[in-house]
Amino acid sequence: MKKSGLTVMSIGLLIIAISPSMTHKTNYALVAVGVIVTLIGYIEFRYNKRDAKKQESHHGD
Repeated sequence: MKKSGLTVMSIGLLIIAISPSMTHKTNYALVAVGVIVTLIGYIEFRYNKRDAKKQESHHGD
């Protein structure tokens, strides 16, 4: 299973965590970008997990 989805999710969570610390006010545009990046990483992680499960079932035949 590829770990790229987890990497993208962690980058998105870092963007969300950093957004209020720059000016001590929440930058909602940066939070939105972080949420979108996290969702993209989650979707990629789920697809990779599903594909790995599908390939594992084919090896058992």
